Amino acid sequence: DSAAEIGTQARVIRMGGDSVMFVMAGDTTWFDRGEAPTASATEMGRMIQVAMANDDEAGGSVSDEFRSIVRLEIGGRYDAALVRAQSALERFPAEPILWDAVERLSVVNGDLDSAVELREARTAQGAVASLGPGADELARRVDDDGVAGYWAWKLDELDAREAAGTPVSPVERAAAHSALGQVDEALALLEEAVRARDPRLASLRTDPVWDPLRPDDRFK
Repeated sequence: DSAAEIGTQARVIRMGGDSVMFVMAGDTTWFDRGEAPTASATEMGRMIQVAMANDDEAGGSVSDEFRSIVRLEIGGRYDAALVRAQSALERFPAEPILWDAVERLSVVNGDLDSAVELREARTAQGAVASLGPGADELARRVDDDGVAGYWAWKLDELDAREAAGTPVSPVERAAAHSALGQVDEALALLEEAVRARDPRLASLRTDPVWDPLRPDDRFK
């Protein structure tokens, strides 16, 4: 079945409490929402993530919203994830995790101008600490080098965060190196992330930032 055909056949049924039953093409899988798979090698598993994200009721907490965004990403629905993240940010404008999500998803969707504008607005509103290169430097690098400029800027920002004592996920660093075509550096960081059981590894199946690594047997 194609993904589109599977999508027309899939639905989520609440079973009471936090239990959910997922029905697709005659097959049934049920699990507790708190035990939903983080990423699946199967099309059914990815459809579970998308269906659960769409099934979540609006108006949840920041953590609820972020989980729904991640589920949409894992299902490869980056356009829908961006819309969800933008809506969540409007409701929770003081949450850095949502600012980060909207910026990252804008880049994934190829909208660098929006990513720069968002960083400028975030800085103007005091929603981001003044660490590392600022919004003006981001705008300059994007003008000069496009998406590569963004990811080089991102690496410098992550360095500044870490130097200030803020934990930085090795997956975040690996994504920047991957986007810049720095395969060995990216894979070394992903190995570190595996050892740390970093939940951001769930992005490996669908995020296009990892496309430069996919032919490499070490990534597989």
